[in-house]
Order: sequence, then C-alpha cells, then structure tokens
Amino acid sequence: MDYQAVFMDIDGTLVTERQLVSSAREVVQRLNDRGYKVALCTGRSTVHTNGVQKHLGIENAVYFNGGLAVAHGDVTLSMPLEPSTVENILKLTSDHRQPLILHTRNRTLSLEEIPVEYQPILESYQFPPIERTTIDAVLSGTVGQIYQANVFATRDFDHVFSEHIPECLVYRWNRNAIDLQRLGCDKSIGAQTFLHRWNIPPAQAVHIGDGGNDIGMFRTMGLSIAMGNASDDVKANANVVTDRAENDGVLKALENLQLI
Repeated sequence: MDYQAVFMDIDGTLVTERQLVSSAREVVQRLNDRGYKVALCTGRSTVHTNGVQKHLGIENAVYFNGGLAVAHGDVTLSMPLEPSTVENILKLTSDHRQPLILHTRNRTLSLEEIPVEYQPILESYQFPPIERTTIDAVLSGTVGQIYQANVFATRDFDHVFSEHIPECLVYRWNRNAIDLQRLGCDKSIGAQTFLHRWNIPPAQAVHIGDGGNDIGMFRTMGLSIAMGNASDDVKANANVVTDRAENDGVLKALENLQLI
C-alpha cells in the first residue's frame, strides 16, 4: 500500500515518563523527508499539546479525542459540549463534591484548587497551568466553548455519569480520573477531516497509538500500529504491535515496515 499520511498519539506513544522519546524528532523529520502528511491525534487539550507540536514542528492535530481538529491553523472540526451539558456536569460534580477541570480551545480552567492528592496525576501528564474561574463565567460562555471536562472520580462513578449525562462520552484515563466530552467524538472523525482536506483515502493512512481512544483510528485507517505498552485489547485491534514507547517503538515500527 502506498501510504501517504501518518497519525500519531502522544502519551504512551511519543511521550513517556513526561518526556518526549529521544527518537521523536527523528521520526517526524524522516516522515517529512519522505513526503508524508503528519498529524498528532490525542486526547490532550490544545494548550496541553502546543509544546509537543512546536518541538516536533507538527502543525496538524486532533485534540480532545476528536472534539477539535486544526490543520495549519484552520479548524476542520469543532464539537464542543452544549451549554446545557456543561451545566449538568457542573451540577453533578458539585453534588458529589468531585473536582473538575474544564478545557476551552485556549484555556484550562477550574472552579477551585485541585486537591493535593490529585496533583501527581496532573504532573504525570504535564498539565498546563490551570486558571481559576467561576460558575457564572462558565455558564454565560464568557470563558469560551467547553470541549472537555476532566473529572476526578473513581471507577464506580462511571455509570453515574453515563446515566445522568447520556449526551457525553465517558473515557477513563486514570483510576481516579475521567474525560467527559460530546458523544460522537472520536479521533477518527477529526482525522478524516484532514484526509478529506488532503484528498487521501483512509486506506492510505497509518495510525500509531497505545490507548482505548485509539481503537477508532485502528478500525478506520489502513494500517494500525499498537505500542508494546498498550493493553491487550488495544493490541488486538491493531495490524501490527511494536516495541514500547521508551524503546523507540514508533521508530522501530516505521523502519521495520519500510515506511521511512
């Protein structure tokens, strides 16, 4: 297959232990040299992704697990939460006294200081500085559209959010934290807006990732590569399994498949 585009996840793929893997820049440079379209596909916010993009020189990215896609500064997909959904999230988390973080396109917000017991989670994912805001500012739209909420809640609350806010996709990324975003969001939807723009069929695209939020991409793109540190169910959905992120799994996979 004549592949023309390569999508890559960030955490657990290009980033491990809060650091870009040493071969990340080489991977991107060699892909660029071969003429591939290159994009990041992540659950991270735009603010949380900007540093990685600048370091690697990648201008195309799908954020918020498909809630927002931006190619060379142009928004190709935007799926923010409805204001009524944001209001429901605020009420439910307040009722259960669960801290949360809200993400707009350019800001990371919270209503109160995140408790110290959750700080290691934020540090492990290199969260950007969090601004304090108010419920009124959020509900009035003053802060901007909300694309995602991170809620600090244990696994037994997953069904509570699914039942009370059915218009949200619930994605657990830590035993104490979930993402809430608009139902229907998927990395693959954002990626396909790029492919349409580039006139490249999905069969000629590659995706490399390690999480459950990469499975939609694995099922949609022509070639799927799971990292060695991925869970068994993620690996089962991939065409190829490579080495772990910290062992330059992305570079090894692309070289072994003679894509670079």
